Amino acid sequence: MSMPKTLEIAFGPGTAIIWMNRPDRRNALDPAMAAELAGALGELAGDDAVRAIVLAARGPAFCAGADLRALSDGPPTADPAAHAQAIAQMLKAVQACPKPIVARVHGPCMGAGVALAAACDIAIATRQAVFGQPQVRLGLQPAPTAPYLVRAIGMRAARRWILGGGTIDAAEAWRLGLVHEICEPDEVDLLINGILGDLMLAHPGTLVATKALLARLAAGQGGDAPDWQFGEAAREGIAAFTEDRHPAWVASLLANAAD
Repeated sequence: MSMPKTLEIAFGPGTAIIWMNRPDRRNALDPAMAAELAGALGELAGDDAVRAIVLAARGPAFCAGADLRALSDGPPTADPAAHAQAIAQMLKAVQACPKPIVARVHGPCMGAGVALAAACDIAIATRQAVFGQPQVRLGLQPAPTAPYLVRAIGMRAARRWILGGGTIDAAEAWRLGLVHEICEPDEVDLLINGILGDLMLAHPGTLVATKALLARLAAGQGGDAPDWQFGEAAREGIAAFTEDRHPAWVASLLANAAD
């Protein structure tokens, strides 16, 4: 994998952790970081050793949103449209990734950062996390990010939040359905490891196919076929269940972890 400048990527058994690593800018998204994140997800999508991905952040904030200083402090050629397009493409890459992505949210999560968490399949937040939609107060229409928030919490709740431009705490984010669970900071990794453990029990190919099925259902489309797609993976899984043993895909992961 190519070495990104704004990210750190670590690997565990069946998993990859992408750390956004611009702590001095609170992981605000400039075009370079957005492109690197989209590229990293593309590479990890093709890595058979990776079954699930965690998106995390270094420093005191998960993501401060779009890096507006890249526009105000940047060269005269800084292009707001290109900046917005880079973030839009990044969010599409997150949502289109065939492998499950778990967001590990802590501290401030603003603007495009909220959309980033919403685009992930599963979002976990610490109780101290704060979520904001300040775009309208900055004179910005949140066109690249609003669709992800609407899909996550529904149009009615999104209208109140986006138009008001305010912030909410982690408990309210959980109530609205933006995050799935909240916990204390010293519990977040344990909670995420439990989620990853659940994901590792699934057959990798079936996990990918099921995520694609859910995407079609979210788009108002039906499944490809009204059956269980009973194939080799299902035969092995059912055999393992009846024989009270791990299926082959779990056994291989455990063996590799032991090595």
